Amino acid sequence: MGLYGGKTDYCTSPNVQFPDGKAACSGTFVDLNIDSGTSGVLFPSAWVIPPYHFDTFGKSMLTLFQMSMVGGTTDIINTAMSVTNLDQSPAKNYSTENFIFFMVFISINAILAMNIFLGFIFDGFNLLRGATEVDVEYNRFMRFLMTKGPTHIRFKPPTNHVSSLVRAFVSRKEFKNFSNTCVMVNFIFMLSDHADASPDYLYFVETQNLVFYFQLLAEVLLELVAWGPLGILDNNWRLLDSLVTFTSSIGYITGNELTNKVAKAFRLIRVIRIMKVIKPVRIILETLVACMPSLFNVLVLIFLVFSMFACLLSQLFGTTRNGNMIGYFHSANFKTWPNALHSCFQMVLMDEWVDLMNDASVAPPSCTIKFDNLTTVGYHGITYSWGDCGSEYAPILFVIFKLTCEAVMLNLVVGMILDNFTLLTDEIAEGEDEPEWGDAGPSSKQFAKIVDCYERVSGGGQYISLSGLRGLMMQLKRPLGYLTEDGKIIFEAKDRWEEGLIRAELNVILMEERKQKAESKQSRWKRILASVSVEQRFLNAVRFKDVIYSMLVWRKPSLIPLYVKAGRAQRIEKVLQVSDCLVILRFLAQVSGERMKAALQRQLRARAAFVRWTKEEPIQKRRMIYKESRKGCRAFPTNSARVELALLNQGFEVTNLHHECLAIAYKRVNTQTSLDLFREKSATDIVVLKYVDPLHSGIGLVTADFTECLWEGWSLRQWAKDSFLEPGTEKDDQEGVTPVSSFSWVKVDFAMPVHIYKGGKKQIVSKYQGTLKDIHSVAISLSQTEISLGGESSAGERHVLRLNVGSYEAPNANSEPRAKTTSNKMYDAIFEVVGYVSFDNEILDPSTGNHKFTEMPAEVLGNFGGQVQLT
Repeated sequence: MGLYGGKTDYCTSPNVQFPDGKAACSGTFVDLNIDSGTSGVLFPSAWVIPPYHFDTFGKSMLTLFQMSMVGGTTDIINTAMSVTNLDQSPAKNYSTENFIFFMVFISINAILAMNIFLGFIFDGFNLLRGATEVDVEYNRFMRFLMTKGPTHIRFKPPTNHVSSLVRAFVSRKEFKNFSNTCVMVNFIFMLSDHADASPDYLYFVETQNLVFYFQLLAEVLLELVAWGPLGILDNNWRLLDSLVTFTSSIGYITGNELTNKVAKAFRLIRVIRIMKVIKPVRIILETLVACMPSLFNVLVLIFLVFSMFACLLSQLFGTTRNGNMIGYFHSANFKTWPNALHSCFQMVLMDEWVDLMNDASVAPPSCTIKFDNLTTVGYHGITYSWGDCGSEYAPILFVIFKLTCEAVMLNLVVGMILDNFTLLTDEIAEGEDEPEWGDAGPSSKQFAKIVDCYERVSGGGQYISLSGLRGLMMQLKRPLGYLTEDGKIIFEAKDRWEEGLIRAELNVILMEERKQKAESKQSRWKRILASVSVEQRFLNAVRFKDVIYSMLVWRKPSLIPLYVKAGRAQRIEKVLQVSDCLVILRFLAQVSGERMKAALQRQLRARAAFVRWTKEEPIQKRRMIYKESRKGCRAFPTNSARVELALLNQGFEVTNLHHECLAIAYKRVNTQTSLDLFREKSATDIVVLKYVDPLHSGIGLVTADFTECLWEGWSLRQWAKDSFLEPGTEKDDQEGVTPVSSFSWVKVDFAMPVHIYKGGKKQIVSKYQGTLKDIHSVAISLSQTEISLGGESSAGERHVLRLNVGSYEAPNANSEPRAKTTSNKMYDAIFEVVGYVSFDNEILDPSTGNHKFTEMPAEVLGNFGGQVQLT
């Protein structure tokens, strides 16, 4: 104000020049400028003030702000260099020394002071990164965790043999190098394209484009076979190649030149794949990609702020008259919201925003306040409720807009990019890895090793099973895992408790996710994608970032800032509760495991005693010799019959004994007639059996209902005066024996009704007790010391019929025994046929009509083949 106040005024008449001034500015003048639209028009001479001046404090501040925002700076400096004296016309370059003032102001303000905004914004980003070294390392680790995770595999690749081979081929380094070479060669040829090319050159370029098109087509087809149609979506480069191939194919098929140009433009993007080989370039590209989500959020914020200002400007200046910049025939106006939004972008990009502000500040008499004859004297047009004047407060609104949208919002984008590039420069400057983290966090190479180890454990993808936590920590190096630099695993009590807390926190995360899923409704398409997704292949699947972050929190707490620890107070309370539950669960599992171990040891001891007994007992020794001679491939059973066992009440007497019935039914008794009698009687009567093996000899008599058993596929075979009823084998056909069906037989399973408690109620369930292997008929002396050599009954001999029960082993195609189909439990038992009971009330319960049986004591049930369990 002191230097230029009142000195920037001038006369509108071109005839009033320096040294004339305000006193000579009177009368009229004719506009002689033929380029203006008012040439030849008579105008009154007037002493006016320019839009930018220093006459008042407010105008001086506004003018300096315009210069700070680089708006009309040249005009302001030229005006200041032309000032003379007060109320005297300006003269060009009269005061050139005034240039120094403005240069000093621009240097201090526009270059330094205005960039303070950027400094504050970047300082805010640094504050988010952390005020202390711990904060910085923690935020650095979190940035690694969010940007450098495992490959995101959403869809399971094909598992057929061809796809596996092709997938291994396209994953080879040689294949990738060949593909990159083709991209580079094609890129070079595309860069050599120029106008007015010769026909030979155009033919050559078109030929090489066609060759590389077929190369790309073959590559995409191989990728399609290797990863499947949905697997293309898992990789951005594969998706880009597919789009380029599709557009190129459409262009070649339709002959559309525009489509070919678009395909060529996409093909140029493929050169970025080659740039990724160079580490600094790869890191820059990765950083730019990492900036995209944050950049998108900032741009959305900027758009919302611009939209609010556009609405306000449209309401205030939508009817403002046309000026130097405002108007339909100019580049900016505020008549509609889209036009106002466009004008806002123009102002941010320095497109004569000062002229826009001046046009919006127009006031009477240069405009009409209101279009009616009451407010405007002499107006005879259509009456409106508005005029075409601006507002005297327009400069304030424009200054607020420039400060908010240009000095803050756009610099927010710059600050965000600079913040990401800070991490980039740290990665480029990294040297060799340290053996361990120490007080700092991991380097990018160390974190990459963590990701590689996680992918090996998870089999590729973001998720692992919660049960695989121990295996992951066994392979991770310290401090997250248990592996040392020399390859040793250190697992101490402290590590065990930390692992328990990590597992507890992951359980809390799973519970929160399940609760959130239950509360939210998924759309149909999300459910379809979830059904084909390969990520959550486990029941309790946890994500990579949750696993690694939980490990960091509990294994490396020195990297967690205080404000993060304070924010986790509520989570830690839940984690401790879950941890206590897991400790109790582990204790119960340990107790249960010890009980199962003791039970298994009892079973093994009983099994050993059973095996010793079978080797020493005469009849079993004879049976084993027979079985050794009868090795053959048994076919799969076509069906199975179930025989229910039931304990007889104590004191029950069996009147129809087997050997007595045998003597009555047959005059000549031998081992074969003994089997014939059994098959005849078992079809109509209840068979009474007793255990003869040491495992079950204390159980007593049991009844067995064989009436549903038709013995299909079972053949009668004699061996050294003994007789066997057993399923047919291949050897039966080879040796001329005629079974009912050599390769089709019905399996006979034994089951025992057992009392259990379920839901507080006593129930009877049927428990599997083994499968009948064969029926052995043999004649023994009454002293039971030697086996009779004769097949017929003689004095002092008795015919014994034994049922040998065991676990069924299904054969395979190579005639080799397979694993037992009824799990790894032991069901060996040996029954001896005692006699037969008819279907009458003699053994029926009058109240239920079922067979009478006595509830087994718990100590007996525990030894019953090792299979009966009480719930």
